[in-house]
Amino acid sequence: MTRTYLPAAIGETAISILATVAHTTDSQLAKRLLAVCERRCSPLVGSLPCPAALFFEATEGAYGTPERTLSENSLFRLYTQGMCSSMQLRAERQLIVGTRSRTCFPRLPVFIECGNRFGLQCPECARDAYETYGRRVSYCCHCVQFVTRCPLHECDLYCDDECSSLESLLSRCHEPRAARNAVGYARVARQLTFDCPHGRGRAEVQRRLLSKGFITETGRVRVTELDDAFTKLFSARFEDVRLNELVQRKDFIQTCVRALMREERAMHPVLLILMEWLASEVEAIRSAPSVRRRRTVATDDTVRATPIGTRFQPMPEQLQAKRSEWSDHRERCTGMSRTQMRRLLPGTWAWLYRHDRDWLTRNQSPRNRPIPKRALAEMPQPVSEVIRSNQRDLRCHNAGLLALPSAYQTRLAYGMSDYRFERAADVFNGAGKKAALPAAREAFVERRVAGAMAELSAAGASLDIATVARRARLRISTVEKYRRL
Repeated sequence: MTRTYLPAAIGETAISILATVAHTTDSQLAKRLLAVCERRCSPLVGSLPCPAALFFEATEGAYGTPERTLSENSLFRLYTQGMCSSMQLRAERQLIVGTRSRTCFPRLPVFIECGNRFGLQCPECARDAYETYGRRVSYCCHCVQFVTRCPLHECDLYCDDECSSLESLLSRCHEPRAARNAVGYARVARQLTFDCPHGRGRAEVQRRLLSKGFITETGRVRVTELDDAFTKLFSARFEDVRLNELVQRKDFIQTCVRALMREERAMHPVLLILMEWLASEVEAIRSAPSVRRRRTVATDDTVRATPIGTRFQPMPEQLQAKRSEWSDHRERCTGMSRTQMRRLLPGTWAWLYRHDRDWLTRNQSPRNRPIPKRALAEMPQPVSEVIRSNQRDLRCHNAGLLALPSAYQTRLAYGMSDYRFERAADVFNGAGKKAALPAAREAFVERRVAGAMAELSAAGASLDIATVARRARLRISTVEKYRRL
């Protein structure tokens, strides 16, 4: 049977296209893939419901090849702007055919990484979509992490789907200066996604910082000056509390610089967006004339002046004495680690490290590296306050029925993945997957049945158990078990 597929909007996400196909056709594969994506609450690169090959099969190729889906209907271009060419090919392969392990895309800490943003809409874009296409459209530029305003209309994004309720709650800082930063962040993200040459984002940032003096000709980064410029530019912060928590970390600029200069590893798009903005707005460093000073180097017999650039050559007797001192110390400290030995004799170790490093390296104890235990990331206090202060039940139903009091429904309402929800349940002393207590379920069934019977009585319909169960959207066995006479 030939199916009719509605045209896709420019910049529409693959999730939105799949939802349209699932609701307007009888494709069982599309319905199943959409249901799996909704359950997981963690779409690929924030905009892809499944591997592109499965999307191509579910839509029967109506929206182009898998490669076209990645470039036009997902945030693949943004996520690969901070990757080398070999990693880009690997990431493209993973998004097309899928992978059983983690993808090569970097991630932020678990409570700072954004969840499902499919439910966020710009009112102007939503009205234009209904006028042009007659349906709801989710755009890629709204699904970028921490985007709280539309880059085209500068409007606040509102939530019209429960999968993005938490994303909407965390956008609570609506100060004028923070709003300007939010608009600028959204525009830079859209530029990197659609206007910047594919795979050249990180190289362009490096080129701009080099031309403005923040990166020297030898490849050294002036971190202090860059940190001062970053603090000055983003002092007003942003509207998303998680992004504010991220940029306020003491080592954040060092993290950005390390990700920017290590080209063999992928750079997170959020870090790239901020560095792209900084490299475009910051002023060039005014180079100061270099002053060639003379330094004094202390020896055992005399103090002599040595120009900078001249390496100090120790006396043979002094070198032999330091070596003997370290050898005797090593014999006394048999069984200790390198760090323990160094802390017991720091002066001798420092002298040999400066002047006889090769000998010191050969005459140290074997390296002993214990396997470190990875510390679990803590939930930031602003995120915890938002969740604790929320008094509104985020769970909803299309028919207006009472939502099931279960951990599964709560997780879907907050748009969290399984791992993130379990971690959050531990933080709040929750019961995790055991949150659906029998008493709560009994009360839920009772209220559902009472509401259904009231509606049927008002309509003059029959009140037999099958009709009541159908109206309450429950199984007949459930109604028989929990209904109270």
